[in-house]
Amino acid sequence: MHTKLRRITKPKEMNNMAIKTTLKAVLICIICAVTLMSGCLDSDVHIKESTDIIENIPNEMIDVEEMTSSPKIVPTAIPTPTPTPVVPAEVNLSIGETATDSRVEVTVISVCEKYYYEYMGYSSVRSEEATHGNTFVIAYVNMKNVGAERAYLGSLDLSVTDSDGYRYDSSYYSGDDGLEYSQELYQNQQMEGIVIFEVPKDATGLKIQYDFGSIFGRTEIASWSID
Repeated sequence: MHTKLRRITKPKEMNNMAIKTTLKAVLICIICAVTLMSGCLDSDVHIKESTDIIENIPNEMIDVEEMTSSPKIVPTAIPTPTPTPVVPAEVNLSIGETATDSRVEVTVISVCEKYYYEYMGYSSVRSEEATHGNTFVIAYVNMKNVGAERAYLGSLDLSVTDSDGYRYDSSYYSGDDGLEYSQELYQNQQMEGIVIFEVPKDATGLKIQYDFGSIFGRTEIASWSID
């Protein structure tokens, strides 16, 4: 009969084995820690190198959006067309001649230039003088409505121009025989009277003008030469 033998470990031997096991575990932990630290350091080195590479890349390579996006279209301002000035059609007449269209007839019967004019006041003849350096252009004008409808006519539609392009509107006339500023006339009605213009004494190329307004899209002006 065989008896199975067992090794009986003494207490001292058991303590030695425990110490060895603990040392092995500690050594393994140290090795793992060193390995992990080495990996982290190596990772940091790689990160730093990658960062340096990115920082050294030219801007045109980094700006991916600029490279891949469509080119920006800058809107171009469209110039505003300058309207062509309308040159009125002018009809040149002599004193005493009549200008007419389908609505109005205008006749400058007579014209004179004076530095003063006389008119009948309430009880006596009075006079009015032009401003120093100026003179009066005194015209006697007839206006008639030849159209089918009533129209407002008067001295407000008359003016004087000179060779330099200056325009002078009618001035206030103190007499009772002046042409109305604006008067409603029915068909075939007419009126006449004096119209006064004050202009510089040295003005040349003077013309009396009547503006017929726009006719078939064109402005018509009648001119009576004074000089």
